[in-house]
Amino acid sequence: RSRGYDYDDIILDTRREAEEVLDRMQDLIDNYGMVSVADLYDLVGINGSYTDNKYGWTNIRNVEPIRVRAGYMLKLPKAMPID
Repeated sequence: RSRGYDYDDIILDTRREAEEVLDRMQDLIDNYGMVSVADLYDLVGINGSYTDNKYGWTNIRNVEPIRVRAGYMLKLPKAMPID
């Protein structure tokens, strides 16, 4: 059984910062065909675990930063197992 991820606790201070994270994630998809949860965590300064390299995304084109009380949240689709 795979572990689920919840990204709603990743809040970025500005919309610009959130868009930069998404741009970097898209660059990784363009270059490598996918972006891992570990990559996301690196981009936002979170220490993750080894398993975070096993899950990620191949498409985040429709992801937009969402305004929340504390800043901006990335509403990402469910991370899928990656090889």
